[in-house]
Amino acid sequence: MGPLNFNLLGYSFETGVKILKSAHDAADRALAENVEQAAAAIGAYAEAVTAGKPRIGEWDEEGVRIWEQDQILTHELGAAGPRPVAATTIGNWSKRPWPWAGRSIRASSRSAIWPTS
Repeated sequence: MGPLNFNLLGYSFETGVKILKSAHDAADRALAENVEQAAAAIGAYAEAVTAGKPRIGEWDEEGVRIWEQDQILTHELGAAGPRPVAATTIGNWSKRPWPWAGRSIRASSRSAIWPTS
């Protein structure tokens, strides 16, 4: 096996992947914290209502609920739940190696990456 030469562009790519991973991990921790807080708020509201405290919300003249605090909290929980950071990280990562590999993104195709013959 021949000597492996240092590739500055490859090193830059690896450094970029490490940065993206640490950014993803930080964002993932923040989202997990938001999910925990939203779930705790839903539980606290349910306990307060069960204990006899008044419901927070708005009802029309006929008593039909327009909105209630548990709906707001459930919406916040749903907004914090998905992990959009992974898609951004993967999208950025997949475009990055092409310039230093000697190919452009437009010129590359599946057959150029995985030869069919």
